[in-house]
Amino acid sequence: MTRQREKVLKAVCSLEHPTAQETYAYITSNTGLQAEDRISLGTIYRNLQVLEEEGRIAAVPAGQDAMHYDARLDVHYHILCGKCGKVFDVPMQYNKDIDLEAEKHSGCRIESHDILFRGICKNCCSEEN
Repeated sequence: MTRQREKVLKAVCSLEHPTAQETYAYITSNTGLQAEDRISLGTIYRNLQVLEEEGRIAAVPAGQDAMHYDARLDVHYHILCGKCGKVFDVPMQYNKDIDLEAEKHSGCRIESHDILFRGICKNCCSEEN
């Protein structure tokens, strides 16, 4: 693993569902990169893709917004805040019954599902009040 890829992985692990731009901002502002370690946004995108292909991180598609990345690799659900645009984990158990129901109605073998809830996060709700 290159030093740059290692920095990208550490950033994803340190942040909560960052985008490539958030990963770039974190790395360039928090790591005191030496001249030989400078990193471009394009390098961030390439390393995120490689880390996803290697199974070290997961991509979380968040609708029309930018892709978010997750260091947590177990099957779980997410919520996208419609106000601040952040992605959060939803602390609920994966529901295998949804797979079985979809299988029954589609005639296909369902192996898993992803759910992205959309709403307003706790922080944004409290700012409204």
